[in-house]
Amino acid sequence: FVDGLKLLYKPNSVDHKALLLVTSDDGQKANIMPFTSWIISPADPQGWSVSVYIFTKHYSHELIEQTGQFTVNVPRDGMEDIVKFCGSVSGRNHDKFKEINLTQVASQHVAPPIIGECSVYLECETRSSSPFTMTFPGQDKEDIEMTVFEARIVAIHAADDIA
Repeated sequence: FVDGLKLLYKPNSVDHKALLLVTSDDGQKANIMPFTSWIISPADPQGWSVSVYIFTKHYSHELIEQTGQFTVNVPRDGMEDIVKFCGSVSGRNHDKFKEINLTQVASQHVAPPIIGECSVYLECETRSSSPFTMTFPGQDKEDIEMTVFEARIVAIHAADDIA
């Protein structure tokens, strides 16, 4: 796993903003969501873990909470418009894979697919979830409900041209 996780830090495999794509799937339709709030750590003797922070109002939150599984996909350079699209429409109302012509590749250990056009993929099973409220600064001081999903990384893969 450690050698595989180093792939996340290759200069040509992660864009400078470290924006990643998470997929979730309820068995009816897969969804894609970009996110920047994530941590990878050696959790315990069972292996590595990843924690992702997701707003409770997002469709992906609902799917991950329901299924306990997701994948993390590292976009390649040049996928900025795809990432922007995935963050600008809701998967409740759109089939993002179809609308932007992305390839769903079956994962080996979890139900949500990986995104074939990405460079590195993590298959994850949720171990715990912790809801919290965050207050954003500014005039409105809006309170936003989020959940941190801590998940065990059950598999990591890289595209042939990366590994």
